[in-house]
Amino acid sequence: GAVAKADMDNFTLVKLGFNAKGEREAEQLTASSEKGYLVATPEDYMKEYETISSFFNAKDEMVRIVKLEEGMRFECSNVDFAQKTGNLPHNDHPLKNGQHAHYDHATKKFLISNHSSANPGANTNMGNGYQAAANKFLLVDKDCVSIDGQTVYRFEVI
Repeated sequence: GAVAKADMDNFTLVKLGFNAKGEREAEQLTASSEKGYLVATPEDYMKEYETISSFFNAKDEMVRIVKLEEGMRFECSNVDFAQKTGNLPHNDHPLKNGQHAHYDHATKKFLISNHSSANPGANTNMGNGYQAAANKFLLVDKDCVSIDGQTVYRFEVI
């Protein structure tokens, strides 16, 4: 684990360092080209009136850190779409399992390249920043829901 340098949501990517006390410290990524670690603190800690959807890691709390290794899978809700209308995927560019995504440090979201003719090998119609991103993922299940009914997406590290 590591100490959160600032408030942070679960399933964001961070870089690791050390604070003045010599403790491992987690800090939000400052560039999408940096390789990150996943914050995945168990969400069973709920104070009065805190739902699982509103769970976050407060500054100076210990967070669980997961090293992203090829083939590892996880589910999260902090997702955005390269082709969208409002906050939803554009009708002409639906979500499909097998689409590629990357982590965008500025929005702290996983950006799915959902263009109907996206080609990651040729970097054609991929989400903005995909080519330079150090943290890339494959959408393996677009139809997941959390225990409180929130839409989540299952990714695999590539």
